[in-house]
Amino acid sequence: MFEKSNVTSLNQADIVTNFEKIVTDRDWLGVIKSNIQKCIDFSFKNVDSYQIKINATKEECDGVFCQFMDCLVLLLSIYCPDKSFMNSDQCLDVRKFFHLCGENKAAVDDYIKVHYNI
Repeated sequence: MFEKSNVTSLNQADIVTNFEKIVTDRDWLGVIKSNIQKCIDFSFKNVDSYQIKINATKEECDGVFCQFMDCLVLLLSIYCPDKSFMNSDQCLDVRKFFHLCGENKAAVDDYIKVHYNI
């Protein structure tokens, strides 16, 4: 089970690097790049908040990519049931996600393997 803790501040470059590292570790980076325009919008909401706007449907983008994004959202909904990681536009707060994922990467990997058979 994930434990909540304070989210450390990351600058934009750190967040992009962390995102690429996580997806590269699971060989997702090529999938991300090939689907980025169709599937998600990256936007800087302010100087220190980097968010992913999820605008994907399974018909619009690569199925594997959608599984990946669905899994991230599902994990966050389970471990952060107060939805504090989402804003009113359904944007995922990447700072909070990476803090969560970074300290519990093995648990995330295990969950993905069990539930998505990958």
